[in-house]
Order: sequence, then structure tokens, then C-alpha cells
Amino acid sequence: MATKKPIKAKKEPKPKKPFKFVGRPRVWNPDELAIKLNEWSKQEDSRWLGDFLILIEAPSHTYLSRWAEESEDFATSLRMAKLRIASRVRNQLHDDSYNASLFHREIGMYDSMLKAHDREEKEFEASLKDKQNTNVNEEALKSAQSILTMIAAFQNKKS
Repeated sequence: MATKKPIKAKKEPKPKKPFKFVGRPRVWNPDELAIKLNEWSKQEDSRWLGDFLILIEAPSHTYLSRWAEESEDFATSLRMAKLRIASRVRNQLHDDSYNASLFHREIGMYDSMLKAHDREEKEFEASLKDKQNTNVNEEALKSAQSILTMIAAFQNKKS
């Protein structure tokens, strides 16, 4: 008779270790980065802030807002970089050297005035739609009430 091998319990997976950069930890000085960002944004080929993060080897876009909170110089450089990128992209759009569908996806990230304007337009259109629905509901109610009064009048004539 063959003996059965004992069933081994499955090993639990090891928890994944957090990603760590190899080498010494990177330290960024927001005031120095403000100067680098300013210089980078003046280049004609700078169209995306992600390229700047790649250049300085920062792993996440959340660093930008953190550095802007820590340093007024960096916050100013970031605002100027966004304005330069938005202006460059708009000019290229008018020259037909930039894809319009990409423009609409990306411009909200760089042009806060346009983003606010778009938000106001959407809110206005939503309020118009609500008013229109309210008017339709009121008209339907009036119509239903007139039908009910006609039915009541008809029933009174029958009795």
C-alpha cells in the first residue's frame, strides 16, 4: 500500500518592502530648485512639469506642492513655470503645431484662470438645466391639475 505524503501548509506571502532608492538618500533644497525650475521653464521644449521631476529625479508630483508650501521662492517659480507652459502650449495650438485634444486635457493643470472659467460655465449650465427641469415639472403639474379638474367636472355632470 502506498503511503500518502503529508500536505504542506501554504506559506504566507512575505510583505512587500517599501521601495527605496539605492545609494544615499536624495535631499532637495526648494530654494535651489526654484532657480532650476525657473531656468527649465524658459526652455522652448518644456511643456510638462513631469519632465522637470524626471530631470531632478524626484519620484512624485506631490513634491511640487510640498516644496511650494515650504518655500515662497519655489511657489513663485512654480506659478511662473505653469504660466510659461500654458502660454507656450496656447501659442503652439494657434500655430497648429500642437494637438487640440491634448490641449484640452492638459491646460487645466497649467492655466488656473481657464480652469476656473470652465468650472463657472459648467455650474451655470447645471443651474439652467435645473431651472428648465423645474419649469417642465411645473408645466406638467399644471397640466395634470387641469386634467383632474376636467375629470372632476365630468364626474359631477354624471351624478
